[in-house]
Amino acid sequence: MKYILLFYFTLHLSNSITAQNDYFIIWDKYGSAIPMSENLLTAHKLLYDFENKKIKTTYWDEDKLKGKLLGIGFRLSKSILLDVHIDFLLHTNQHLLFGTGYRLREFGFTQNNYSIFLFPPYGSSGGFARRGLNPTNRVLGWHEDIVLEFGGVEAASILSQSL
Repeated sequence: MKYILLFYFTLHLSNSITAQNDYFIIWDKYGSAIPMSENLLTAHKLLYDFENKKIKTTYWDEDKLKGKLLGIGFRLSKSILLDVHIDFLLHTNQHLLFGTGYRLREFGFTQNNYSIFLFPPYGSSGGFARRGLNPTNRVLGWHEDIVLEFGGVEAASILSQSL
């Protein structure tokens, strides 16, 4: 009887206990791609959880054609006007700030400038990272310019693996 109860409680608790928390923040002094991708995903999950609690998927009865069309239009508009931009910001921040930006910081540049533009209707889409001050006045070689450019690609790949 003791083993049956132990087996029952083990099965019961294993369905309700998770081994890892979904939300965590990692501090990284340099803002490298791996820990910052986890931080961005945590912010992404929190934002979507908040959004799903505050914005319902249906606001009216969808049994008839008019209700169905309104429901489809509402969810499509929400996706285009809100969800796509959140996902775009996640990827662009990872690429620029923690990919290219990390490489700029690694090469000693300070006071770098980052610009991110949302998709229409909110902006013109895209973004860029501009080099700041270089206290050593060292000129970067072509191979270091390639490392800067591919820093964002590497960061996007790390975000994909984390996701």
